[in-house]
Amino acid sequence: MRRADIEEQNRYLLERQREFRMAADVVAEAWMVFPEVELPTVDEDQAPGPSPAATRSRRSRMPGQPAPIPR
Repeated sequence: MRRADIEEQNRYLLERQREFRMAADVVAEAWMVFPEVELPTVDEDQAPGPSPAATRSRRSRMPGQPAPIPR
C-alpha cells in the first residue's frame, strides 16, 4: 500500500472516529434527562459486560430465532 493511500485512510478513519464521538455525546446527553440514569457509558472499557442471563440466552437460542424477552 502506498504512503499516500495510508495517509488518506488515516484521515478517513480519524474523521469517522470524530463523527462517532459526536454521536456518542448526543446519545449520552439524551439519556441524562431520565432521573434513573446516573452516568451513561458508551466507552467499551468502562461499560459493564452483559448479565449472565443475557449471555446464557444468547448461547442457548437456535440460529435465526429471536432472543427471549427478559421478564
